[in-house]
Amino acid sequence: MKTSKRERRVAPQLALALLECLRAADQPDEYLAEEATSATLPRRLGLSDVVGKEIRKYEEEARKGRRVPESDVGGLVGLVIRRGDSDEVFRRVGQLLAEGSKRRGILAAIAPKGVRLALARRASSRRIGNLFGERFASFEKTDFAFTGTGVPFIDVDPGAEVCEIVSGLCEETLREYTGTDARVTYALLDVDGGVVRWAAQAGTMAARTSNGETPGVH
Repeated sequence: MKTSKRERRVAPQLALALLECLRAADQPDEYLAEEATSATLPRRLGLSDVVGKEIRKYEEEARKGRRVPESDVGGLVGLVIRRGDSDEVFRRVGQLLAEGSKRRGILAAIAPKGVRLALARRASSRRIGNLFGERFASFEKTDFAFTGTGVPFIDVDPGAEVCEIVSGLCEETLREYTGTDARVTYALLDVDGGVVRWAAQAGTMAARTSNGETPGVH
């Protein structure tokens, strides 16, 4: 007898971050085009009772330490990709998730650059695993680049804008461990297999100076 593949379960914090970023990004008098979900949610989704109820639900799941079905969060992803600013929302979601799990030790503050970069790779891999239920990311041993297979939500977002979540998470993690304002971009290699490669762009890994500026950038 053929058994169906068990659905992946993800951290409720992922849904919470999506809802909170939607609420923060809302603008008056703008609406999601042709969105048909229960009561045709407007773009001002975050101001509605629906979102408040959803936030409370996922807060309860997080409090109890329970993971949620990937399809539940996929519904929220489907709402975001209908927005004109979806890439910005997804990236901010990733940054918010990284900010919520900061745990840098003293070693990261005093270690050489190469060690700090290795710590950033390890922290990024751990955070991705905690969120998505598995460490699908395979990091390269130098610089900051990795390939993911079976990346979540590609089935509901063939354009792969949802990958900005991981980009934002990694950017914030790099900032935390290395003090750099790196730009992490992605390339969709295989939509059917959900294969995506992320990499910190060359020229964006310069460390901040003591006044918060990046050398040579004004």
